[in-house]
Amino acid sequence: MDQTWGKPASWVDYSGELNGEKVGVVLFEHPSSFHHPSRWHVRDYGLLAVNPFGSNSFDKTAPVSKFVLPAGKSLRLRYPIVIHAPLHAAEIEKMYRVFASER
Repeated sequence: MDQTWGKPASWVDYSGELNGEKVGVVLFEHPSSFHHPSRWHVRDYGLLAVNPFGSNSFDKTAPVSKFVLPAGKSLRLRYPIVIHAPLHAAEIEKMYRVFASER
């Protein structure tokens, strides 16, 4: 899990065995999302989350960011989830590229 905790990436696949069946969950982050690529939280007890706000919490050399959303403005975050049977990283990357090309 240390290979993933707090690391920036465009997508993360969390796969394993559940009740004897191999399954996985992929989270994608669209390139247009705030602070792409964001940093990911992954733990072996089932945690999979993304954090586009706290880079300095994971890397003390990263600047401390402060973000205020002005009244009347919006922030678009795009993180689709794919629940899947076993997939190779190349297949997931292909799915990501299709998603990333969408506006």
